Amino acid sequence: MKSFLTQFGTDYIFILFLVVVFWRSRKIEGEKDCFITQEDGVSLRGAATLAVMMHHLSLSAKQGILLHGFFDSQVAVNAVTLFFFLSGYGMQKQYMAKGDIYRKNFMKKRFPTVLIPFAVVAVLYWVIYYALGDPYTWDELLSDIRAGIPFVAYSWFMIAIMVFYLFFWLLMSIFRRRVQWMPIAACGCYLLYAFTCIKLKYLMLWYDTAHLFPVGMFFAVHEQKLLKALKNRYLYITIIIIGLICGTVCTLYPILVWPMSVRLYYFVSISRVLSLTTVIVLLQLKIKIDNPVLRYIGKISMETYLLHGLIFYLLRGDYYHLKSEPLFCFLSLGCVILFASLLHPVDNFLLRAWKRAVK
Repeated sequence: MKSFLTQFGTDYIFILFLVVVFWRSRKIEGEKDCFITQEDGVSLRGAATLAVMMHHLSLSAKQGILLHGFFDSQVAVNAVTLFFFLSGYGMQKQYMAKGDIYRKNFMKKRFPTVLIPFAVVAVLYWVIYYALGDPYTWDELLSDIRAGIPFVAYSWFMIAIMVFYLFFWLLMSIFRRRVQWMPIAACGCYLLYAFTCIKLKYLMLWYDTAHLFPVGMFFAVHEQKLLKALKNRYLYITIIIIGLICGTVCTLYPILVWPMSVRLYYFVSISRVLSLTTVIVLLQLKIKIDNPVLRYIGKISMETYLLHGLIFYLLRGDYYHLKSEPLFCFLSLGCVILFASLLHPVDNFLLRAWKRAVK
């Protein structure tokens, strides 16, 4: 009986996730003139951030039938694709709207929006490890870099997106206003990035979702043509893409289905996450997922993403182990949101100071 109550109590966190994501969802009347508005992007980042945290939470929690049944799969991988898509889509749209001014200010203003929060949390990690009597050395840092293990837990996406920021700046500098060529060239950049990760023997998670960055750029460049093509074929296209997802869903448990080579698994994986992300983008043309909670988490998504691994470790790690499963789940998410809220204004202060310094 006690075990059942613990399982059920832990699964409340899954129910809370569904409530937060779908609260105030509504059907959109009329037709949108773009795939994703700025407001949509904030809410989608909030939902994706929650999904990533829930996945990593399920790796630390030992109970929760629904929690493990849903989030032990590759939900986090699928959620991260949204981050890549939104980054590629949003930056391409801004460049098309602002032109050369955006390119000139990109490295001074856009790149630090990721680098500064990442550096702040990296320092916080080092301080906490030092305080716990386990200081992080340069040798350990270099060893982890060679192995593809980020010093800041789960921060591989932040490192990858900074690489793609550099790619995007190069593409702006090369193609200028010939934006139609940028998504194509970005595919080449992705292949170079993936090849490098493979040669370094990094885990596949470093590169099997990053192709959504050039896909997002493609959606931005050809937005009106794609929307026009969808106008009378929306249902058919959506059904076809859902069919592609069903056809590749076996990759969730490849070992149980059939022996699969790494190369085949990689190509099936990138097809699956591409299809799933496309469906999410298409569905939000008809259904608006937006509420104050998602908007707020979307606003602090970077700090939340960077901090959640540290909070989970402090509550259930080598130095302290919180035994209660429901308490661990709720306290973990509560602490992540709290400390991310405190860190967000600090990051904004540093970013404003940086912008004043480079004017």
